[in-house]
Amino acid sequence: MPLTKKMKMKPSEQFVCSKLFRDLIIKFPNEGIKNCCKTIDINNIPVEDITLDFFSNNPRYLTNQKTMLFGNQLPNPTCETCIQAEPHSLFRSWNRFGWLDDNQKQKLYGADNITTFEFMLSSACDLKCVYCSPKDSSAWAKEIGEPVRKPRPEWKEHVKKVLFTYFENKKWNTQEMHWFYFTGGEPTYNLEMVNFIEDIMSRVPYTIEKVVILNSNLNTRPVVLERFLRYVKNNPTTNFGINASLDSLEERCEAIRYGLNWKRAMVNLHRYFEFNNVQVFLSPTVNMLSVPDMLEYITYFKEIYDSNNKLLHFNENMVAEPKLSPTSMLPEHKTMLDSAIKYCKQHNIDYHNHLVHIRKLIGTDNTPDTRTKVKEHLEYLEFHRPNTKWRQLFPHIENIINGSTQTC
Repeated sequence: MPLTKKMKMKPSEQFVCSKLFRDLIIKFPNEGIKNCCKTIDINNIPVEDITLDFFSNNPRYLTNQKTMLFGNQLPNPTCETCIQAEPHSLFRSWNRFGWLDDNQKQKLYGADNITTFEFMLSSACDLKCVYCSPKDSSAWAKEIGEPVRKPRPEWKEHVKKVLFTYFENKKWNTQEMHWFYFTGGEPTYNLEMVNFIEDIMSRVPYTIEKVVILNSNLNTRPVVLERFLRYVKNNPTTNFGINASLDSLEERCEAIRYGLNWKRAMVNLHRYFEFNNVQVFLSPTVNMLSVPDMLEYITYFKEIYDSNNKLLHFNENMVAEPKLSPTSMLPEHKTMLDSAIKYCKQHNIDYHNHLVHIRKLIGTDNTPDTRTKVKEHLEYLEFHRPNTKWRQLFPHIENIINGSTQTC
């Protein structure tokens, strides 16, 4: 789809995003490799193209680097999601670079600066989150009759071999923290995960500061969870993180994260709290269904974290697709976030800036076309998941569909 929006730059702004220099994402089911979860997918990469230089020095990667470093632009179409959302895009939240001078830019170009690694071993998942898709959830694929994506065995083994060799030869930056993310699907259900983590950690020098992080829906059944926790217990010097993908509370969360057992998720949250080498981060993907209850969501978890003497930290993310994006809401829905923003500021919760960005985006794309997409998606959910009272749980969605100005 061609872009309809051009970037507007101020002379004092730089559009060099750290994620396209410091992140590496390998999505095995799609045979894909890229640098940011919001950039366009590059899938079915030929085996012969993937060499040791591919992760940090392939032609597409270098072209994107040039566009940022020397053209001061987010590359089009790679960064279409952020370009469309500027000046309130996730680039503003996720970029970790400060101001770069010409010398720093030259040093960045073509160099291996990767410190964040993300691996999707499979799309195996027990949930059908309303904004997800078959490429990331086997449950979604089964619902709509698509085959579950799996890599060719030769692609998977070749990439793992190249990756392990890359780690063995990498010039590690001893001054930086290194992050190793394992995603899905639901990573705890992947029987290969623990062995894969061990294979990687055995190739990372023990002197390197590192964290192993799982993006989890917290819906893991007890037997499976305990299998992973045995690994955590046997590696007390390794720091683990759990990005808890919960978007709302109780029945509303069970609707958004369809298939979730809320009570089990809360039991699993407290089980993770028992380990001193595990930190649980809240990682909501803000969407039009979760916006109205944001204050309730934040205060609920603040109480839980405080009562367990745990540090409350939020990751920043939001849905970009119009059918559930905050951009498709009505402009007057902006005020729904005001109390949550105020609460975060009052309690020094480092999440208010992200909510401010989302507030500014709300209603910026409420058009007849996006309203139709919202309506069609709601009707799909009502037909395929009839036991959920969608319009009762999320009454404001009627106003979005109708383009109504009445107060919710």
